[in-house]
Amino acid sequence: MFKPIEIIKKKYFLILILFTIVVVATIIYFISSMPQTIPTDSYLLLQKSNNINSLDVKGSIESEKSIDVYSTVNSTIKNVNVKRGDYVMQGDILATIDSTDLMNSINKLEEKINTNNEINKSTLSKAKDAYDHASKLSVEDNNSDIVQAKADIETAKLNLEDKKKSFEAYNTLHDQNGISDQDLRAYKTDFEHAQITYNAALTKLDNLRQEASYNLKNAETDYNSALSKCNDKSDQIDLDEKKKQLNECNILAPITGVITQVNAVAGNTSLSNLFKIENTDVLKVVASVNEADISKIQIGQVAKIRTDSTGNQLFYGKVSKINQVSEKDDNQLKLDDDSNNKESKYKVTIDTDNPVDAFKLGMNANINIILDEAPDVYTVPCESIFKNSDDNNCLYIAEKNTNSNDYTIRQIPVTVGSQNDLYAEISGEEITDNLIILTKPLDYKSGSKIKIK
Repeated sequence: MFKPIEIIKKKYFLILILFTIVVVATIIYFISSMPQTIPTDSYLLLQKSNNINSLDVKGSIESEKSIDVYSTVNSTIKNVNVKRGDYVMQGDILATIDSTDLMNSINKLEEKINTNNEINKSTLSKAKDAYDHASKLSVEDNNSDIVQAKADIETAKLNLEDKKKSFEAYNTLHDQNGISDQDLRAYKTDFEHAQITYNAALTKLDNLRQEASYNLKNAETDYNSALSKCNDKSDQIDLDEKKKQLNECNILAPITGVITQVNAVAGNTSLSNLFKIENTDVLKVVASVNEADISKIQIGQVAKIRTDSTGNQLFYGKVSKINQVSEKDDNQLKLDDDSNNKESKYKVTIDTDNPVDAFKLGMNANINIILDEAPDVYTVPCESIFKNSDDNNCLYIAEKNTNSNDYTIRQIPVTVGSQNDLYAEISGEEITDNLIILTKPLDYKSGSKIKIK
């Protein structure tokens, strides 16, 4: 009895469900067919501008002049008078080196020099007298022995000539049987003795001359040796050097500036880099550039500088120096680690146009180096450019529909010029002012209709 009513209810319920589905589908279709409204950060109005290709790097504020302070005295550090951050004037005493051993060495050396000077002066005086005497005797007229030897030669010569004549005369007489053989032998013996006496006199003179020459050379050698010892200043030079070191036991500041490094420790040895002083009157900006980018940097390029303490305030400078050696602490190959795979960095010095009072030594700096600049060109974000199916560079532009406020997306080809990490220079037949460029092309497709806020 109630079954027809239940069937009717079921039919109405099914009809209601189908109607609802149709309405929802119609609404969905209507919504999906409506133009999509894109936000303002998803498009741009194309205008010509200057295309600036730049490089952002990190750096710091450093001193134009810094000096490492060393000690030439090998001793123990007695006192350290400064700490890191202290401002010192040129000539201020930074540290004191223990000079006890040095003073003892100086006293002993002075005593040695004084003793040697007295001995050397006495030796030189005696050597000079001996040399003068030998020089005098080297002149034969001043040498009594040589004068006597010459006289003896003349006497022996006269005697020899006399004995020779006698022997020759008696030899002739002997040939005439005027004298006996025994008498002739006596005259011959006298002649031979005279010859021997004469030869001995000649030999004696020659020996005396050689002796005078030998004595002169020895005296000259002794004199020059004594003179050399008197003129030897090696001990005095050593003493002067030690006295200089004594003066350097007070480690003085070579320039006016700030102590930025203190390695000196009381009780440690002094032969090391003790301090570092940096002049804060003239500061420079030093950037650290990766090896992949260093070839882009050139002398004279403009740089924009910001520091954490100065906020968004811009300071300008120019690249003045590019280090040719990287900042790697150890350039030796290390085969047991991967340190050589790390990218090297190079220091680039930037001089500011004018002294900047806001800069302080050690500040961190954010630096934007202008690599090149192309005036009056079209640029778009790199993400706006995509490749089509033919692998050509393209853009999506939004064109206004004639009879509505809607826009239609259209793909156009472009030529890409120079670019950096953010922007690319573009050109093409359809590139003109005021084109609406979609900056997120992956969110859309060609032919779609959109609305623009």
